[in-house]
Amino acid sequence: MSKKKIAVVGAGIAGLVAALELDKVGMQVSVFEKSSGSGGRAKTTNRDSFNLNLGPHALYSMGSLNKYLAANGIELSGNYPATKRSAAIYGDKVVDLPVDVKHLLRTKYLNVFEKLEYAKFFGEVAKIDTEKLMNTTITDWLNSQFKSKKVRQTVEAFVRLSTYGNNPDIFSVGAGIKQLQLALNGVRYLDGGWQKITEALSKKLSPNVKMHFDSAVTSLNSSAQGVSLTVNGNEKEFDAVILCVPPNVVNSLIPGTVSDAVPSYASCLDVCLKKLPNPNATFALGIDEPLYLSVHSAAANLGPAGSAMIHVAYYCGSNQTEPSHEARLEKILDQLQPGWRNELVFKRFLPHMAASFGTPLAKLSGAPGLESPNLQGVENVYVCGDFVGKGYQLVDCATQSALDACKFLDQNQY
Repeated sequence: MSKKKIAVVGAGIAGLVAALELDKVGMQVSVFEKSSGSGGRAKTTNRDSFNLNLGPHALYSMGSLNKYLAANGIELSGNYPATKRSAAIYGDKVVDLPVDVKHLLRTKYLNVFEKLEYAKFFGEVAKIDTEKLMNTTITDWLNSQFKSKKVRQTVEAFVRLSTYGNNPDIFSVGAGIKQLQLALNGVRYLDGGWQKITEALSKKLSPNVKMHFDSAVTSLNSSAQGVSLTVNGNEKEFDAVILCVPPNVVNSLIPGTVSDAVPSYASCLDVCLKKLPNPNATFALGIDEPLYLSVHSAAANLGPAGSAMIHVAYYCGSNQTEPSHEARLEKILDQLQPGWRNELVFKRFLPHMAASFGTPLAKLSGAPGLESPNLQGVENVYVCGDFVGKGYQLVDCATQSALDACKFLDQNQY
């Protein structure tokens, strides 16, 4: 690869991965980010000595991002969540969540026949050939596999937890179960929050990579000779561009490029406490309602000694989030952590967080929008993000698509 001028638009994890890969082979890389710092949805806010991610984040141990970090010598501290009691929220009741044999035997919302049906699924889930199910929706598959409505709801809840998605009528069950299989290999919560990922990637960049913050790209023109970008009103010329931005931004620069991406949203309540009222209640999952609670500070250092950081969420799928979700999420805290208001340091409600910009669609055989970073008919422009590629989801999809975009550049002898 000869030294070419490459622009990376967006300084989230995908943008930083792309910049690092291009930097390794000596490209002249310029990164343009419209905000004042890198990170995107991986940003972490420090408030009252607490580190708050933008809603709940988990690093999949066998996922593309974790493997990429390890391959580049990046070691991040943090731990796997180990819950003393996993709770299921069914209706207004809090019961045992069947995460293992002990909890399955103890839980009260499933009868003996339902427990057997559920146990059979989890005994076989690792062996499911997900590629054969890519064209089937979660809803259709659940209805064909399970007699019990409660078992269908429980399996769907675990798929929803693994994918951050709540679009079962269009979501590829092959992609959903593949992500569940990945989650069963373990996830980690990171000390200091997800900013540690972007900080570590940024430190790996050489001084040759030029970072431009507060730099909005407003137009793009491509040709066989290269790409012209308008940045803060000024035109800049490059040999190629990698767009690491959401679908709506891609479409504003190249109209009609992304037409099939279906986002997933969540209402998130992030809560900082002086101490945890109930140390035994660190995880809960909604069964008949798309709810989530996890005490991330039980596995990661996110605040002062003895304090607690809790993430509570309502998975909304592609539907609009509701302000009323805040009261629903606080009710979960009342049930599992009674007295939490007496320990409150700070809380933040994020009513409309994008969990992902692309849902793996059954109609696209599990693709989340764009099947490839290489845009047909648009020369020298590549796109990456969690809505590009196939076989990966969430930040692993963003990471893999960034790597794939760099491979296309290599193939084109840049």
